[in-house]
This record gives sequence, C-alpha cells and structure tokens, in this order.
Amino acid sequence: MAKPKPMLDLDLIEKKSGFRVVDMPFGCRLCGELLYAQNIIAETPNFFMVPDVRSIVPGHVQIISKEHEHDGRFMFSAGHFPNEWFNEYEAFIDFMTTCLGEEYNREAIWFEHGEKDVNPAPGSIFHPHIIGVALGSDIIETIKNEGAEYFSLEEFGGEISELKQVVQGGPYYFYQGLPDEKGKTKRYIMRVKTESTPSQLIIKFMSQVPEVKRENLEWILANGADVKPGEEYRFQVFRPADRFYSSIDRLRQRAELVAKYKNIEFNITEYNSVRLNTNE
Repeated sequence: MAKPKPMLDLDLIEKKSGFRVVDMPFGCRLCGELLYAQNIIAETPNFFMVPDVRSIVPGHVQIISKEHEHDGRFMFSAGHFPNEWFNEYEAFIDFMTTCLGEEYNREAIWFEHGEKDVNPAPGSIFHPHIIGVALGSDIIETIKNEGAEYFSLEEFGGEISELKQVVQGGPYYFYQGLPDEKGKTKRYIMRVKTESTPSQLIIKFMSQVPEVKRENLEWILANGADVKPGEEYRFQVFRPADRFYSSIDRLRQRAELVAKYKNIEFNITEYNSVRLNTNE
C-alpha cells in the first residue's frame, strides 16, 4: 500500500517561508498551514479554513486567523481580534455553516477554546481558531450534565465582538449549538472551574453521539492498519487522512456553489481554494 502523503509538508513550508517551523510563534502548526496553503478550503481577507487533522466525522474543520499577532501583540483567542475583524469572522462562520450543512446534510456546531495568555496545558494551540463540526446533534445538554464538574455555563446573548470583554475574565470556551425549531441559535460561554479539566473534553462529548460512534466504528473497520485511534478517547482518530483530503475536495466545491447562489464575489486560488471577497 502506498504511503499517504503528509497532511502538512514541513519541508515545503520552510522553503517557502525562509525560516523553520520551529521558529514560528510557539512552533505554531496553524501558521504553517497558512504558509503551506495546499490544505486551505476557503478564506477571507483575515481568516482561512482547513480540515481538522483529528477529524471525528467528515466535515470537521477549523477557521483560523491569518495573523498570529496584531499590532505587536500575540493573539490567543477571538477575544483578541481587532474590532474591524468581527463582522468578517461571523460572516465566515455563517457561510461555512451553510456549506457544512448542505454538503453533509447535518447542521454544524462550533466551539472555541479561548486563552487570555499562554497556557502550557497539553494540547493547547496558541493561535486563534474556532472548530466547526457537521455533527447534526447539539451536545449542550451533555455539557451541562457531564461537564458540570469542569465548567460553569452561561448563555451568551451578545454580539460576537463581546468576546473581547469575555477574555478579560480569563480562559473561556465559546459554544454555538444548533438552531431551535424557531431557527434561533443559542450560544454559551463556559468558564473552566478546575485545572484538572481533561484535555479535549468537548471532543469526547461529541464522540459519544451515537451516529459518530457508528461512523467511526465503520471507518476503523474499513481502514484497518492505516488507523491510529486517539489516546484520549476511543472514537477520536488522530490520522484520518482520507477524511482530511475528502473534506478539502468536497468543501471547496460546496463553497464555490454556495458563493455563487449567495452572490458573494470570489476567486479560485492556485491551490483551488475559494477566496471570498468580503470587502463591500
């Protein structure tokens, strides 16, 4: 069997950028994705989207800021964005929510782990990014019940720009669930109660959704030796290369279709990603 190509070619990144990946801010893998460019699905002037390398289902993505620092200050969460970015950020999330829902026939949830400053916790990524998952199920009740030991939860009814005030209170989780029967989407802020909160806890809660369990069992059986199950949770797969690349191909095509019928100006880059023009 042919060896799968790497999801991120570090040698190519270093050749293109002129410096080593380990010399990027905090050795940042997400900065590397922007330089590599070949995995980008869609982008706007200040943000880009790639598949998550630990995709628990097809349609598991990350929207990432193109800048790791702004005006001489490192950014660790959406709460550190300049004010002029928030409309673009929210519009990109809305656009990709449509793309994920149409492509996978499942509504997407979104969540961000926002840091106020550098947090040395295992698995932390010190670069603003929000994770979207075409899950088709809202896990807020699971968070309320199974996460009560670790999180304090409050409904977030403000504009997304108000994360600038939220982050002043320390690390947070931002969660956006599925629309209710009236089409209203609820958002929540979760504060971490204890430093012993397990890593990747939100991913664990998603992994417990019955459809996700079934898909992953089928996927593991079909891929056999090429699968490396995650160490934290049985149904989190750390190297799902076929999901990673199929998400790129499928969501690029879907983004182009959605941009056309929404009359959003766009162009196709040299790597076939969709570059949206959000400057009106």
